[in-house]
Amino acid sequence: MEHPVLDTSQMSDGLRRVYDYWQQLRGEKQMPQWSAFDWMELPVDVIPWCVVVDVTQDSLDFIYRFWGTARTALQGKDYTGLSIRDVTPNELSRKIFDEYSMIAEKGLPVHFVTTDFSDADGKKFEYHFLRIPFGGDGQHVTQILAVGMHEEMDIKIIQNFFETPS
Repeated sequence: MEHPVLDTSQMSDGLRRVYDYWQQLRGEKQMPQWSAFDWMELPVDVIPWCVVVDVTQDSLDFIYRFWGTARTALQGKDYTGLSIRDVTPNELSRKIFDEYSMIAEKGLPVHFVTTDFSDADGKKFEYHFLRIPFGGDGQHVTQILAVGMHEEMDIKIIQNFFETPS
């Protein structure tokens, strides 16, 4: 099966390395199985920025199975075991749900660049997320790995967005 390749030119080195590893695991398949994934293959500074969701097909939902420590520091909460519907603020939860739904349906990785959020003081910030699918049978999405890397200068603004202490 022909598989489109993402343009990695706007990805940080960390996102690019995660994508390259996923491509290696995938080989000729639509997507790799989650059981093939090895955290030791990722750069150590990327792992805290990762999240993994289990995809529930019967009543479409996404449950966090892994929530990186840098995400907790940024967002002020560990969502492990919770649905993405529990993420706050609600506008972010809806955006994430739509992105995961698209990946679950198409089985393709996506690099999202978001620029339409601002903190309580009106300061805008940009963030990049790579969301990549995994499938138990190699065709149906059962897990999605997401990694978001942020510029150091945006961390305080994003924390303010989530109303977390510095």
